[in-house]
Amino acid sequence: MSERPLSAIEALVRPRSIAIVGCSPEEEKIQGLPLRFLLHNGYPGKIFPINPSRAEIRGLTCYPSILEIPQEEEIDQAFILVPFRAALRTLEECGSRGVKSAILGTSGFAEVGGDGIARQEEVRRIVRETGIRVMGPNCLGMINVPDRVASTFTPVAGLPLIPGKVALVSQSGSVGGSILNRLLDRGVGVNYFFSSGNEADLEASDFMELLLEDPSIEIIAAFIESFKDAHKFLRVADRALELRKPLVILRTGNTEKGARTIQAHTGALAGSARVYKATFHQKGVLQAEDYDDFVGMISLLAKSGVPHGNRLGVISFSGGAAGVVADKCGFMGIPLPELSPHVRDEIAQMQSFGTAQNPLDLTGQLASDPNLFKACLRLLLKDENLDSLLVILTNIFGGLGKRLVGDLVEVAGEVQDKPLIPFCTAGSVAAECTKELDEGPLPLFRNYHECLRSIRAVAGYAEFLKGKKGRGWAPKGSQTSDALEEIRAKLRGKKALTEEESKALLARYGIPVTRESLATSPEEARGMARKIGYPVALKVISPQILHKTEAGVVRLHVRDEAELRPAYVQLLEQARSYGPRAQIKGILVQEMVEGGIEAIAGTIRDDLFGPTLLFGLGGIFVEILQDISLRLAPIGPEEAREMIREIQGYEILDGARGRKKGDIEGAVDVLVKLSNLAQDLGDLVEQIDINPLIILPEGRGVKAVDALVVLKEV
Repeated sequence: MSERPLSAIEALVRPRSIAIVGCSPEEEKIQGLPLRFLLHNGYPGKIFPINPSRAEIRGLTCYPSILEIPQEEEIDQAFILVPFRAALRTLEECGSRGVKSAILGTSGFAEVGGDGIARQEEVRRIVRETGIRVMGPNCLGMINVPDRVASTFTPVAGLPLIPGKVALVSQSGSVGGSILNRLLDRGVGVNYFFSSGNEADLEASDFMELLLEDPSIEIIAAFIESFKDAHKFLRVADRALELRKPLVILRTGNTEKGARTIQAHTGALAGSARVYKATFHQKGVLQAEDYDDFVGMISLLAKSGVPHGNRLGVISFSGGAAGVVADKCGFMGIPLPELSPHVRDEIAQMQSFGTAQNPLDLTGQLASDPNLFKACLRLLLKDENLDSLLVILTNIFGGLGKRLVGDLVEVAGEVQDKPLIPFCTAGSVAAECTKELDEGPLPLFRNYHECLRSIRAVAGYAEFLKGKKGRGWAPKGSQTSDALEEIRAKLRGKKALTEEESKALLARYGIPVTRESLATSPEEARGMARKIGYPVALKVISPQILHKTEAGVVRLHVRDEAELRPAYVQLLEQARSYGPRAQIKGILVQEMVEGGIEAIAGTIRDDLFGPTLLFGLGGIFVEILQDISLRLAPIGPEEAREMIREIQGYEILDGARGRKKGDIEGAVDVLVKLSNLAQDLGDLVEQIDINPLIILPEGRGVKAVDALVVLKEV
């Protein structure tokens, strides 16, 4: 290990000396496992067991406390395994002793609530006052394979650890250990494992940020429940993209429905689970659906790397198996392109029974011509129409089966830039033949869903890297400092803006709004309607009545003056009945916008990630199907176009079945301007709801017909 001074976090990750507080000579106890695993893995640094009732443990001098270790000995890491009251006292002693870092394996902190929360705050105080860096509490510790550090009590550390290009970070120690175990069983090398626990100090993102700069690491995998600091994670995600090191994340809590009451429709649609998913998509993070996908994606990346694109080739020993995969690929949107003409021609000359196509079925000819497999493998791997190749192994057995697997491994060694992915449909009958693949250099799969979802996710990452130019667009300020201060002054002290005020704010940012005026009498309304032109809409404007349709204070398609006056009077009566104490500012006389497609656009201030943009079609698409897309602000035009393209109802906007194509670029412009607004006023604005945003036929623009701005309570 290097002799240069270590930073506190480096001292935790690459310690040159470790003190184990509460160390036990009983190797099967949690308190005895860290010493056992450090010795088992050949840790080369100094170890200081601490136990007041022992003079030595396993031949090492034992000290009664951290303070009794001679002062000339520098301690990089303390692993604290005593009950929480003693743990806090020990952590304080570590800080005063100059210990650089500590792993707090003890439980009984914020995870138990009540007094545990106060104890965790005490950990933070010690960190602030002494400068010691802490992993945990309530964690399993860490493993650093290159430096032979196994400061952990996960039993996985007793297995043969495989060095490799993966780093694994987990907020749950038990889950993290089980995932590490599964990766090792599949022959995937994991250089680092961190169990971050409650994250009183160091967070998952801190470890990811450090490991991104490690040249040995090419893939960062993380199991998380939530991020403490979203901006830190976003910095990590951006850096990972810059370095082209994939982030693979399995997150719990994806089915939550939202726990707080909200005033705008956009907030109900967003929800933090949706925002997490959108953020991962926006930042090129590979999000796993479950354990199997998580392990599958990591295995595929670690053993095969990132393909050049998403075009998959399939070669099979069975037409039925090839058909099942083809159906599944079609359902999942995995492209199965035609083979190149020259490849088809060469295969046709070799095959007597099959058809030269993708998927390629080698048929029973394989039994009589075993060289066919290797020849076809090489041809498909050279095909410029394919980015990856899936090989379906069925009931292979005996000498022929072993030869086929050997051919597969041989050809894989010849190709460096195109993933070769074996998938075995058989069970025990093929076990003897596939033994070589289980821990070998290829990512063997045995489950259709895990296999194809992993392929789709990794291929999607490859496509993301291709198109990420333009995604990092940063907006220019759309308001002068004086104008921005003027806008802020008008917003301060309010809980929400009326429709009239909301549209005035949108108009300041160049978002098209309806022609309208506020009337305080039927006569004023009549004059305004004449100027705007019939038909018109009438809406009661009141700071206390934000949801006008639910209150029954909206009248659409008022055709002439004969309808105008009674409608005006009835609306006022309904408003006073609905909200007897509501302040009625007047009735908005508004143009009717017809002949377009209803959409919804807006922003929500996510508690963790901040200003988030939303877009979707109106009607059943948003109310029932909740067909929306989300992005973190800021976004540029290309990101806005992708938002619009990814909704299920996009074909309606794009002119499906003879419909007029909507003005998509007008909607793009609105989303970018909403992004500017959210960036300028994100500290004041909680939500913006443009519902509906009418998207007119192409070339005619868009128009905000109704709007609500909810302000942040200070």
